[in-house]
Amino acid sequence: MLLAAGIALWIVVFVDVVAAVVAVNARGRLSATIAHGVWLVVCKQVLQRIVPRAAALAGPIVLSAVVVFWIVGTWASWVIIFRWGEPGVVNSQTGEPAGLVQTIAYAGSKLSTLGSGLAQAGSPAWDAVSILPAINGMVLLSLAASYALSLVGVVTRARTLAVRISGNGDEGSGRPAEIDLDKLESQCLRVTVDLSAYPLASYFSTADPAAHIPTAILKLARQLPDVRRSGLDTSAGSVWSGLETLTGHHIGAFDNRSDLKRAVARWYTDYSLYALPDWWDEAGSRTRLRTETSDESRAQENAA
Repeated sequence: MLLAAGIALWIVVFVDVVAAVVAVNARGRLSATIAHGVWLVVCKQVLQRIVPRAAALAGPIVLSAVVVFWIVGTWASWVIIFRWGEPGVVNSQTGEPAGLVQTIAYAGSKLSTLGSGLAQAGSPAWDAVSILPAINGMVLLSLAASYALSLVGVVTRARTLAVRISGNGDEGSGRPAEIDLDKLESQCLRVTVDLSAYPLASYFSTADPAAHIPTAILKLARQLPDVRRSGLDTSAGSVWSGLETLTGHHIGAFDNRSDLKRAVARWYTDYSLYALPDWWDEAGSRTRLRTETSDESRAQENAA
């Protein structure tokens, strides 16, 4: 029973690591749930109220929680496996079966490949099994480090885009200016796809509104016309597809602009420490009115 439980736990954690780090969709269910729980409880409910500038700590805290889950989950699975057969681990000095604490230390030493002087495998068979957690530990630590480095790259590119979007200036009354999608098309598309593949990157917030990634995504969605009018072969259409990938997880997820805006607003709420800006609700009606007016003008010109 213990062996089955240990193997089951190991499989669950390993699948989550692979899904988050290696798989194309990069969505480990357990790690995503833990990340969002830590974000809501620690970052939104505690840190933001105690430390006003806690936004800079949010991303590292969430990432650390996910990595700790991977390590502790894997560690616990090997402890359960070593406790299954007696003597799986014995005291190296007395030869007596190791207790729980010593088994935990032995499994941890194997995962970290450091070795343990106070405990050893209880038989040649268990000694052979002990090679597996050593390999597991090297792979896990390598994947976690690789994931963290990739995440930093995604965050850097996303913040660069946010700063470029904020550099357009304001229209007045605190409303953002129009964005030149033709110049930013490729960068927008890459960032939205990156954030979809690495959702933890969206938790790396900042106290500087000019580099705030969720706000930049709002500004992109704010000015997009209906994709059926703009066409998928335009810059607006490409950005539309990127936002669909980010918020709906596949191209073609939304039929109209209202659906896309609602999805973007939900995404913003999930990943931002701040409330929706005042200009968000105004943006849709103003952009839609501008598009409809332009269409009516063209229709009148064609009729004339």
